[in-house]
Amino acid sequence: MKIAAIWARVSTQDQRELSLDGQVERVKTKLEGLGYQVPPDMILKTDWTSLDLYSCPPFQQLQQWVKTRQVAALGVLDRDRLAAQGLQRLTFLADCKAAGVEVVPCQGPPMLEGPEGQLVELALAIGKERSVERAQRGSRDGLRDRAKLRGLPSVPIKPYGYTWNENRTKLIPTVEWSNVEFICKAALAGATLGSLCLKLHKQGIRSSTGLEWWSRNAISTVLTNPIYGGRYYAQRWQAVEPKKRKGNTYGKSGSMRIPLSEALYLPNVEVVTPPLTWEEWESLQQRRQRNKLMAQRHARTDYLLRSLIVCETHHRRYHGHGYNRSWDYVCGSRGDPGASKCPTPTLNGPELEAGVKAICQEILTKPEIIEAKVAKHSGQVQVTLESISKKLTALDAKEARAKTVETNLVMGKATGDASPEAYDRALAQIKAQKAWIVEERERLQAELAAAQRHNGALISIGEARERLCALLERGSNDDWREVFNALAVQLQVGAGGKVELSLAIPVADVNIVSKSPRFPSGGSGGYPL
Repeated sequence: MKIAAIWARVSTQDQRELSLDGQVERVKTKLEGLGYQVPPDMILKTDWTSLDLYSCPPFQQLQQWVKTRQVAALGVLDRDRLAAQGLQRLTFLADCKAAGVEVVPCQGPPMLEGPEGQLVELALAIGKERSVERAQRGSRDGLRDRAKLRGLPSVPIKPYGYTWNENRTKLIPTVEWSNVEFICKAALAGATLGSLCLKLHKQGIRSSTGLEWWSRNAISTVLTNPIYGGRYYAQRWQAVEPKKRKGNTYGKSGSMRIPLSEALYLPNVEVVTPPLTWEEWESLQQRRQRNKLMAQRHARTDYLLRSLIVCETHHRRYHGHGYNRSWDYVCGSRGDPGASKCPTPTLNGPELEAGVKAICQEILTKPEIIEAKVAKHSGQVQVTLESISKKLTALDAKEARAKTVETNLVMGKATGDASPEAYDRALAQIKAQKAWIVEERERLQAELAAAQRHNGALISIGEARERLCALLERGSNDDWREVFNALAVQLQVGAGGKVELSLAIPVADVNIVSKSPRFPSGGSGGYPL
């Protein structure tokens, strides 16, 4: 008596019509016609959406049956019910062949033997994998396009401290809003995540999920949500494969935060009484990012320019390396066997720090430099404001015309004045124009925000100049680091050892050039201004 197993699977919403019982019935009929017997306990049915079929417990059971030769044949509705990843499918088919298990598909071309068959199966698996990826990407793009056209979120989720109104155009504060305000204001004043956890517990405030203690991640989630700065962004998260699975999960069970510049800003959504202004929220994000980069918990030595130097070749940051009472800044690619050779693997630490200090000191001790830059840039910002305002007004007019045309088009279809083909063609053009208007408005608003941020940074530096000069006199690393933060110091290392210094105040021809790089093993020369 020859025993066969049946593998039935559905993986996407549109496959639910291929019921598992229907698959089993068709496969069982074919197997019995070939002389196989299918015991009830040898029938496996599963709903599995991930491309990684090897993580599926029922499929693992099937693999065990094959390897222990408990079955002589395996029946499937179609070969695409097997693994969609090419290597996984070839490995499984190789296991079946080694165990003498015949794979019997009910539909589609028959299984081929030999190297040609392996190539065919690999090509089919890759094609299936690509089609699934395209479907997933199309689903994400569809949600984004729908949000763009409607100007409203496709999947509105209630943020902590807020709820939606009936038509989901407005976020209204709830009883938890005061907790959100406390968290945001305390963080803006400099409270750490750990201290916030303790303060919330002492006040008896339960977490956003109802737990007695707030976690650092829960507070960080609140602080990084732009809603609490008064703006709603859609498509802020993307499903990803987790780096490490903590339980019996499969597929893209993890999530990754998308940079705000790539998320979708929806100005039509109103956030009532946000706890922070947008400028305060951005300032908080910048400070948290600086704190993350400047964190000393992993550094044995307090190198002044740590996290501020970036290699343009490898897009990695330089870190300090001390030796013989001196130190260098070393490219993060050094020691990585997979990275290409860095043209400037090390920078002379003392000379580089002295050069950056000299430039910052010159700017702060000469008030006329800051005043001239502020005056010039304020004029540029005013021109930019006027230009963007005109463009936004023109966009509003185009949007109003598009809505009028769309209304007339719908009325024309209802009265029979427009044919279905003409209606569909015109409607597609209107949708494309509305999508362009949304994108253009988003771009102009981002351009305006950048100009305002730059101008605000210059003004704040001018107002804080005396305080920054006092920090220079004290001269500790912490004092200098505060100066660097205020001036937004960043260093980019290009080919040939050229180090370009960027500041919040534009200064022409500021760079440090390497004439003969110095390595820890010896050498001379440096990085003169």
